[in-house]
Amino acid sequence: MTTQARTAGAPRQELPWLLMVLAVAAHFSLIYEWANVPFLKLADYADGRSMLPYQARVLMAWVLRATVHRGWVNAIARHAPPHLHDPFTVVLTITTFLSIVVAVIATRASVHVLTGDNGYARWASLLVVLMAYFNMVLPYGLSYTLPYDLPSLALFCVGLALVIEQQWWLYYPVFILGTLNRETFCMVTIFALLYGWGQMRELRLSERVRRLLPHVLVQAVIWLAIKLWLHAHFIGNATEGGGGGVLTTPIRTNLHSLLNPGQWPLFASLFGFLWVPLWLGRRHIGNAGIRLAFTGMLPLWTVVMFCVGVIVEVRVFNELAALLAIVAALEAWELWFRRIRTV
Repeated sequence: MTTQARTAGAPRQELPWLLMVLAVAAHFSLIYEWANVPFLKLADYADGRSMLPYQARVLMAWVLRATVHRGWVNAIARHAPPHLHDPFTVVLTITTFLSIVVAVIATRASVHVLTGDNGYARWASLLVVLMAYFNMVLPYGLSYTLPYDLPSLALFCVGLALVIEQQWWLYYPVFILGTLNRETFCMVTIFALLYGWGQMRELRLSERVRRLLPHVLVQAVIWLAIKLWLHAHFIGNATEGGGGGVLTTPIRTNLHSLLNPGQWPLFASLFGFLWVPLWLGRRHIGNAGIRLAFTGMLPLWTVVMFCVGVIVEVRVFNELAALLAIVAALEAWELWFRRIRTV
């Protein structure tokens, strides 16, 4: 099919894709809230009284505080199925729905820029939902919800898309929102550094440093300023385990989990069982920036979470689905779809 013919047929394909995205997001949001229980007391979280480090992920607390007592939220709760009678659950279900829609749209934008094929990007964008479904809905063991998890995935997808498109004037407001939502948004800065470094591989070292260093420094300053403000704002809150409320080091627990054969299927299921084949096939990623970012970020994220998270809570790998969905789309594009789409 020629490019002209594909372009002419594109409007007829948008409606089925949009309906599919809305149906997928509705299913995801409903089963996510139905199949799991909240980890936090949401009323305390909305009022700023939860323990650290959870309360310092404050963006969704503001959203809940601004919406949960609205008349329309309570009207929906009264007429909704039993598991949605709580107004907090109504707001989080809507937030999850919107987060999935945003994640898909942002992933589509990234794949479109990287492949130049809007039709392919349209359907490849659903890979992010597949991966999030395995990471957030299907895990066994420690299965619960935190209000900022799905917004974090959406913001991460948007952040990656804006870096790829070099839309810095939009990126920095998203960076601020992402950092207020969860401190792991700083990993988008690592993505920006690695992606930019790979894209500029033909430039001299000094030129690459000159172009990338200002962005890295500005983002580091913003991230630190936000975290210091949040620390000062919630300094009176209790902390989990009596620590500082920022980092914990459950390395011994994680090592025990890693050596437990009962957990191996759980780890294998991450990102829809795709992370191993994607890693082995990374040479097929045609874009040097994405290849370098993937090669650097997957092991880095794993090491960081091994040191500061609980790895059997596979939700700690949640945001990384934003990158792996792009990687899966690019590897499939190079291996199979490029030839088909240019015929």
